[in-house]
Amino acid sequence: MKILQFAVISLAVGLMASPCLAIIGVPSLVESNATVPGGTGQVLTLMVVPDGSGPAFTEATDPAGNVVDATIEVFLADNFASPIPGYPREDIWLEWDASSAGLAICTPRRYGGGVFETIHLDTEMDDQGISHFSLPPHAGGYIAEPVYVAISGSRLINNAGLPLRFNSPDISGDGQVDLTDVAAFAADFFGAYHFRSDLIHDGNINLSDVGRLAQYLGAGCP
Repeated sequence: MKILQFAVISLAVGLMASPCLAIIGVPSLVESNATVPGGTGQVLTLMVVPDGSGPAFTEATDPAGNVVDATIEVFLADNFASPIPGYPREDIWLEWDASSAGLAICTPRRYGGGVFETIHLDTEMDDQGISHFSLPPHAGGYIAEPVYVAISGSRLINNAGLPLRFNSPDISGDGQVDLTDVAAFAADFFGAYHFRSDLIHDGNINLSDVGRLAQYLGAGCP
C-alpha cells in the first residue's frame, strides 16, 4: 500500500512540474507563482494572535516599523500557463523550513490523512486563477525565516521564499497569551534581542512592545 501511495504522489508531482506531462487543469509548479505586490523588497513582519484579532496581511511592518501591505497573491496555472479557476483553498498553503520555530495554528487542517499547522488561502481560485493570503491568522508562535507557498504539498519551483516573517504575543505558541509569554518576553526585554518579542517590529524591544503584549493578554484560540 505504501509503495502504491508513493507512486501516486510521485506521479502527481511529476504532472505539476514537467511540461512533457502537461495536462490541462493540473497545477504547474513552474507556471504558477506567488508574489507580494505591495511589498518593498524588504523582509516584512506580521504579528498574529490566537483569537484572530491581530492585523491582516495588509498591516505588516517593514524593518523600520512602517506599515506595509504584505498580502500574498497566488496565480495558479497549468503547464500551458492557462489559469485554473475554482481550485480549492485547502490545497494551497504556506509552509516553512523545519529550522524555523513555526506557527501554532488554532485549527490545524487535515490533508492526505495528516494534520498540518499552516495558513491556507482566503478563498478558492477565482476565474483568473488568482487568490490571496490576506486574512488575520488564528495562531501563535513565530517564524524568523522566509515562508513558501505549496500546492498539495509541493512548493512552487520559482518561489525561493517570500520575504515575510511572523511573531505573536503568544510567544510560547500554546494558544493562549498568558504569564508564560510574559516571562519569555521579559527574558528578551532584559536580555539579548530576539525577533519573537519585537511585537511592533522596528528592530528594538521596548515599551511599545510591552504595550502590544499587554493589549493581547488573555487572547486565546476560539
